[in-house]
Amino acid sequence: MTTQKPILIEISRLIFRLIKGKTITGIDRVTLAYIKHYAKHAQAVLSYKGSVHILTQVQSEKLFQILCQNQPKLLHSSFFNVLTEYVFKNESDYSQYAGCVYLNLNHKGIESKSYIRKIQQLQLKTVFFVHDLIPVNYPEYCRAQEQAKHALRIRHMLQVGHAIIVNSAFTKAELLQFAQTQKLTAPPITVALLSSDLHHLLAPPKLLPVLQHKKYFVVLATIEARKNHLLLLQIWQRLIQQLGKDAPYLVLVGQRGWEADQVFNLLDRCELVKRRVIECSSSCDVELKATLLNAQALLFPSFVEGFGLPLVEALSLGVPVIASDIGVFREIGQGVPEFIDTLDTKLWYDMILEYNKNASLLRQDQLLRMKHYQHWEWQDHFNAIQHVIEPEELVEAECH
Repeated sequence: MTTQKPILIEISRLIFRLIKGKTITGIDRVTLAYIKHYAKHAQAVLSYKGSVHILTQVQSEKLFQILCQNQPKLLHSSFFNVLTEYVFKNESDYSQYAGCVYLNLNHKGIESKSYIRKIQQLQLKTVFFVHDLIPVNYPEYCRAQEQAKHALRIRHMLQVGHAIIVNSAFTKAELLQFAQTQKLTAPPITVALLSSDLHHLLAPPKLLPVLQHKKYFVVLATIEARKNHLLLLQIWQRLIQQLGKDAPYLVLVGQRGWEADQVFNLLDRCELVKRRVIECSSSCDVELKATLLNAQALLFPSFVEGFGLPLVEALSLGVPVIASDIGVFREIGQGVPEFIDTLDTKLWYDMILEYNKNASLLRQDQLLRMKHYQHWEWQDHFNAIQHVIEPEELVEAECH
């Protein structure tokens, strides 16, 4: 019988992060958004060490439900154990999926030549999502081996991808520059900005007890060198010295990453920092929304980003943003945030001091600018990529 081809969604990175108890990142939120949008017409794909396994419709429906309902504990259940044992111990005939659109929305595993051979053998129409080229162009902010690994990933995407989705014009420009340098022809590239669902949450915001009745600024980011936490900790030391008990708090929402030993040492050993800096390694969306809503501003001093989802999350909630003056933030910020050079410590200090005032004129001005902010919804994102995911020639086919 003639049926609509299912869309295949790669979920391995998201699954394994949740099983390990890790906080989901912006990349994972993108995968979740795609699952929620396409779940009724999609099947899940699990990849591991070069092998690619397509789950049945029934298996996929149950797994998607667990993920969409934010029930990571169920991933440790007998269902998932049986599922993974079945999938990775049994070779299946996936020939009926030839021609299906396969979405790989994260960078993990794409450097594997055996993985690339497998998706070519399955004759899938692979659509990759490039979130950034940071390890290639800014290797100083990544693990030593990541530059070569990520360059291989990007080459594979350009060589075998039927199409590529990117999160910003900035990322597209970097991708095209890489393709030119490598003398590769890029497949069609579509820019589709990312969104946030925080403003749609119906549950009442639940502020963490430790933050109640406190004036604070917030940072949403993994603690690593690229995110420039060191600048903020140095500023907070000075704020505490000058303002004493009137100094605002700094709330760091995000897990500890890598190569940020100086930051970790300050957080763990500096008594001055401990007085006013609060670490929240993880928080649910309801807590995250409350944390943002009650903040003086979101601080986002990154040296480089492919997008910058926290900026969008804050603006969607009407929360002021003080951010690095980098191209992608200008692109997605619509002229609303305060933009400051990442190395201008004095201006960052002065701006934070100003936004800490009860009647800050600059903060009021940003709130006025925010009235003109046009939030990009996930539906806008999916409208932008519809021609990529649902090309006319793929709508009707034999595929069970």
